[in-house]
Amino acid sequence: MSGKITKEDIIRLSKLARINLQGEEDKILEDAWRILAYFEELQEVDIHNASKASSATAIINVASEDKINQDLSQKGIGHFAILENGCLKIPGVMHNINKE
Repeated sequence: MSGKITKEDIIRLSKLARINLQGEEDKILEDAWRILAYFEELQEVDIHNASKASSATAIINVASEDKINQDLSQKGIGHFAILENGCLKIPGVMHNINKE
């Protein structure tokens, strides 16, 4: 299992996610190996005779229907610094991590 994910992978992913691991790379790597080993174990489970389920729980969606409130929409637009061609413009979030 240890050959599938490396410490360098953990460091690269932490940069992509902008997470400071503060020296926890080794612990996270061990945790990742344990999790992946568990998934490998799950793949060995015979599910051919298991009945299909539409949901893992009996919970149903009780949320109300979405309704557009123009007043709230206009108030929200006021919080954006830039409005360009009728669109809200926000600062970029994707950067090349190799340049950082």
